[in-house]
Amino acid sequence: MATLAHELRNPLAPIRTGLDLLLRGHDDPRVLAMMNRQLTHLVHLVNDLMDVSRISRGKITLHKEHLDLAEVIRSALEMSEADVSRGERRLSLSLPPEPLPVEGDRVRLVQVFANLLHNAAKFTGEDGRIWVQAERRAEQVQVRVGDDGIGIAPESLPQIFEPFSQVQNGRSGGLGIGLSLVRALVEMHAGTVAAQSDGPGRGAELCVSLPLSAGTAAPAGAGAAPAVAPGRRVLVVDDNRDIAESLRDLLILLNADMRVAYDGAEAIRICREWLPTHVLMDLGMPGMDGYETARRLRADHPERSFRLVAISGWGQDEHRQRAQAAGFHRHLVKPVGLDEIKSVLGE
Repeated sequence: MATLAHELRNPLAPIRTGLDLLLRGHDDPRVLAMMNRQLTHLVHLVNDLMDVSRISRGKITLHKEHLDLAEVIRSALEMSEADVSRGERRLSLSLPPEPLPVEGDRVRLVQVFANLLHNAAKFTGEDGRIWVQAERRAEQVQVRVGDDGIGIAPESLPQIFEPFSQVQNGRSGGLGIGLSLVRALVEMHAGTVAAQSDGPGRGAELCVSLPLSAGTAAPAGAGAAPAVAPGRRVLVVDDNRDIAESLRDLLILLNADMRVAYDGAEAIRICREWLPTHVLMDLGMPGMDGYETARRLRADHPERSFRLVAISGWGQDEHRQRAQAAGFHRHLVKPVGLDEIKSVLGE
């Protein structure tokens, strides 16, 4: 718990400072960029913690499809660009010209390689080198993510994939769960992961091996968020006023016609006079919760088509199943970004 508190406070500190600067009129785009970077890191930590919990309870289900692993690696590089490209770091990418077909969960495989890149960047100086190399080996594809950073002592190599391990030569190793997640997710894809290093100060390399498949990979760019279609009427329902009003401002920026309700009863009243095309609703509201509000909206408007989207801090499978049973079409986990909002409004 002390490690968790320490690592969560690290990104919260510059966010707090950045807010103080903005509130005092310090208009510098570098402050917003810093806050965005730290918020991304904070979300990454929380998501990793939740995934460790789900894996330990056997609650993660893979949604497999035929993929080109090269496209997955490129997506992970895009996600990790802010970490990898900081300072004068040099990144080299080597991919074969032919596709690398695998059967896997795209989201989880992107998570695997983004975690490896994040780990490499964390322990490499801003003038260092990071490389990603993929190649076919018989019936497998091997992906190597390496760096010339601080390295790993030989006696520590067997421990780095253990949950909450802290073996990075006296430096803060974060929560120590990123690599344990990598191993768990790779093994769920019938693969293996191994680490090697020549010792402190001599960098490290992690190698992921996955079985190749005979299927046809999904086209690159599938699932990208479409542009917002005109005529969207959006109702935001959340008892947290800061969340509701910030979503309102974002939707106005997207040129959506919108309303805000701060509880389920108010949402039902609004829908009797102004029927939306989309309802973005919290689940854990006091009084009438989001599940009951959704059921009542469905009963009141059986012939009218509008999309119900749950936006909740609860992301476990049981909450997703309850939301689906109540009539929700989608379930998003807070915090929700612009691309996710654009995606649901495009439906």
